Amino acid sequence: AATETRATWAARAASVGAGGSVLPRWPRLSVWHGAADPAVDPANADALVAQWTALLGLEEAPDFEEAEAPGVRRRVWGDAVEQWRLDGFGHAYPALLPGADPFVMPAPVAATEAIARFWGLGAA
Repeated sequence: AATETRATWAARAASVGAGGSVLPRWPRLSVWHGAADPAVDPANADALVAQWTALLGLEEAPDFEEAEAPGVRRRVWGDAVEQWRLDGFGHAYPALLPGADPFVMPAPVAATEAIARFWGLGAA
């Protein structure tokens, strides 16, 4: 629920989550959100990051923050959580080139490549 605190959500998730044979550890999380999204409130991205960082025992403040491109901010907590915010970007998937889908829009960064790198699947 939206009224749960960061710590309450973390305790609930930890009681049913990682550490067993099915899910030995929590997965890495890459959160992307357009700051001008008219369909999903950008505050949801902040709430998701707050929940996951609490669950993983990470500080509320990121370990580092950088501007990947003009209007693109990336915040990182260890190797476990990253958050991307794209100024002026709406409800779409960021790509370097537009796709055939109306929800894939050109952006200064490509989500697919950035997420693959964060998950350790691509070049650094």
